[in-house]
Amino acid sequence: MPMKEINDDSAQRCQQAFIRLLADTPLASVRMAEVATAAGVSRPTLYRHFHSKEQLFRAAVDSMFEQFYDQAEPYLTQYEDSLALALNFLASSVAFQHRPLIETLLRHGDDQLFVSQMRKYFARMLGTLIRHQPERRFRQIDLDLITAMLAGACFYALREWVANGMQQTPHEMARVLAHVFNGQLLALV
Repeated sequence: MPMKEINDDSAQRCQQAFIRLLADTPLASVRMAEVATAAGVSRPTLYRHFHSKEQLFRAAVDSMFEQFYDQAEPYLTQYEDSLALALNFLASSVAFQHRPLIETLLRHGDDQLFVSQMRKYFARMLGTLIRHQPERRFRQIDLDLITAMLAGACFYALREWVANGMQQTPHEMARVLAHVFNGQLLALV
């Protein structure tokens, strides 16, 4: 097996072990040595992939957001009025598919860390939208404000949805969020 595959496999095992530990232990109490043991790797191997538990947390959130972004990108490049509904449906569906991970991250994670990762992905989505409107100029301060608003609102909506047992379907959540984010955010700047 090539070294890259071994490294990718061990990194994946470390990330999965971290999520399993986080299910029962607050982030502040998780120890890197426990992660290495649970993943069946040495501590140097763990540290080669992840320098801290915060980096492991980011990786867990990133993998979920990457799945969402991969599905959302075609909608971002073909902007339509239904953009908000489509993107919110994809986001709700990905969250629903990753329910145990979402519940674990919200219960034992770091809210600020989670929101900062959400901001990163909203900035990426806005960047894609902006690239398809080259004739317009956008101020970074306005984009930062929109990104912060999206991340905060979506984080707390997600937290509420999970706290209520995710009783609404992803489509119902998408309809609610689409009314909040009607696809016209770039009109603000």
